[in-house]
Amino acid sequence: MDKSQGYRIMRSFVFKAGLFLLMLVMLDRVLGLGLDYVSSHITAGEAGRDNYISDSVAADVLIMGSSKAFRHYNAQMMTDSLGLSCYNCGEGACGILLAYSRLLMIGERQYPKHIIYEITPIYDYLIYDESQRALGRLKLHYGRIPAIDSLLWQVDATQRYKMCSLLYRHNSSCMLDLTTYFLKSQEQTAVRGFLPFEGSFDPMKTQVNAPVQYDRSMGYRYDSLKIKYFHRFLDLAQAHSSVTFVVSPVWYGQDTLVMEFVKNVCKKRGIPLLDFSNDPKYVHQDKYYSDGIHLNALGADEFTRDLINQLKRKKIF
Repeated sequence: MDKSQGYRIMRSFVFKAGLFLLMLVMLDRVLGLGLDYVSSHITAGEAGRDNYISDSVAADVLIMGSSKAFRHYNAQMMTDSLGLSCYNCGEGACGILLAYSRLLMIGERQYPKHIIYEITPIYDYLIYDESQRALGRLKLHYGRIPAIDSLLWQVDATQRYKMCSLLYRHNSSCMLDLTTYFLKSQEQTAVRGFLPFEGSFDPMKTQVNAPVQYDRSMGYRYDSLKIKYFHRFLDLAQAHSSVTFVVSPVWYGQDTLVMEFVKNVCKKRGIPLLDFSNDPKYVHQDKYYSDGIHLNALGADEFTRDLINQLKRKKIF
């Protein structure tokens, strides 16, 4: 094979490889834009709730935090009792990283008058590997606000490059989104963002202690990134709203040492803290729980009534 023939073969290979890559890019863009349209037009289920929180919610009071926020705070009951519109923005297995990002998006329209934040140490300031759940929600909002993009890169530096793919942004949600959009399938509809767990509690199937244990030699291990965004969240929130921290009931109670970080923050920033985690009314009271961490519908309503009474008694609202 002479040299000119080798060049022709090489040019042909480079051309075909370039054409293949171009087709992949075009396919990624076309399918990615299609999924963008689908996900942004879902009004039911988890995706619909996320769309509403990110793009439409406007309420006097917002509940924020983890699944304990999502499952424990009856927003309709709070609306009726407080005379203020209320919406529950809590999200399962997520904490301060998602809450900060959602507050940024909500603030593009209107900040709430009041924020009630459910403190969950493993999601708000302790080391605990749950970041992928928050990333899954935030990937769909990539490019909207620079601060959200920066947060994603700090959680995972490779996201800066992965986000070049529009399909990648939907890799954890595309099947559910397509099913929800085309088949109109959905989970039970949340009321003002609140969806309690149903069912009874079997204490034989729960942990005796909290999922994060105290190490006598090391103490609790704090996550510097979460703490950084914990303070950024409060800087943003307190500039526009009043903030109240709440810890809702836990079947087995909670170690008071794990709350030292929050207590110090509250003291410095003048934030009220309402801690129900060791309230004897709820500790080991099986009728109020669906599992060791989450209240059932009965427990959520009872806790919400107690919370409303505390908010009024302490004149927080």
